Amino acid sequence: MKINIRKTLESDLKGIYNLYNGKKSMEEIMWVLKEFDGRGYRSFIATDDESNIIGHIGYLISTYTFKF
Repeated sequence: MKINIRKTLESDLKGIYNLYNGKKSMEEIMWVLKEFDGRGYRSFIATDDESNIIGHIGYLISTYTFKF
């Protein structure tokens, strides 16, 4: 099986929702993944040969500091 990884599109949200088996609402998924500027999503998906979503990872870009 070939696995493809790419940025999430709006059309992928239903497939991401299905991965959670009802444990997260669509509203929560959209709130967590939507870019702050409203253009795109902070997420990547993995698809199989038939374009089924088989995995997902979200991310947040931030600056972290640590003081000793």
